[in-house]
Amino acid sequence: MRRPNRHIEIFSISALDLFASALGAFILVAIILFPYYLKDKKTAETLAVSEAALEKTKAEIARQQSDLATLQARSNDDAARLADLQKEVVKYRSAVSKPFLVVGIRWTVAGADIDLHVTDPAGHEFYWFKNNDRRRDYPSSSAELSYDMTSGPAVELWQDAAAIPGDYKVDYVANALPEGYQVEVRGSVFDRDGKRDLPAKTLRIAKERVHAATLTVGQDGSVAIR
Repeated sequence: MRRPNRHIEIFSISALDLFASALGAFILVAIILFPYYLKDKKTAETLAVSEAALEKTKAEIARQQSDLATLQARSNDDAARLADLQKEVVKYRSAVSKPFLVVGIRWTVAGADIDLHVTDPAGHEFYWFKNNDRRRDYPSSSAELSYDMTSGPAVELWQDAAAIPGDYKVDYVANALPEGYQVEVRGSVFDRDGKRDLPAKTLRIAKERVHAATLTVGQDGSVAIR
């Protein structure tokens, strides 16, 4: 007798239907979620660009902070220099504010000996015998008869680097005159405003004393001649 054919079925129609349904559901879910996969990729790219821009911005901020620190250091240096310059200005203003005074005379007659006498507000009289050289005659005064000549043509010079306010009397004395000669004496005053001439005076006899001018030094350092 022949053996009957045997059909072995591993999967039934129901199992195939189940698998097909599951595959269809997976495909449907994949299709639904596909746009979100692309969106995540674009988000990652955008995030990468943003991070790069952030790093660039951080680098720019660091550079600007460095530049600011440099500018601040320069500003501090400039402020220190400005403070030093201001101190120098105050120093020079203080020096300029101290009035200096110089009186000079000149004459042209040969053999004539004319003496310049200057009396300061304190009553100190400066002339050839008391010229205050090295502060020996008037220690409290900075003035001195710094240049004295005994025979014309000649000049004499009195100076004070820090003249105190008050009146300074300027006199000329004929210590010796050649016989028969008259001597015209011309004088000048020098102060911070420049040079000004004193009235010319004529000495006619020996030992004659002539008042030439009174110089008034103000509190502001100005000098008036009268």
